[in-house]
Amino acid sequence: MFPTAWRAGLLVATGALVIIRVLANDPFESLGGSMISGTLAFIAGTGAAALVDVKRLRRHAEIIALYLIVLAAFYNYILPTITWYLTAATGDVSPQ
Repeated sequence: MFPTAWRAGLLVATGALVIIRVLANDPFESLGGSMISGTLAFIAGTGAAALVDVKRLRRHAEIIALYLIVLAAFYNYILPTITWYLTAATGDVSPQ
């Protein structure tokens, strides 16, 4: 009945990741920091979805978990690959 509950959860989860990124000094560098950030974002997003629609909490939690997994894969695998291709196209491929 409330299709916007999971959307509210996604917005709050994304907002939590942005706030964690601003407050902490690069928490996504290590696997542990990424796990803690993802857990906090999941808790915040699921809580927001529960405030909007409690009856479908499990479904909203599954959607938010899948979103965070896709976001983590994008951040850790796809974004560095895009960055590498863009720097290779400009000719600046010096090792770092």
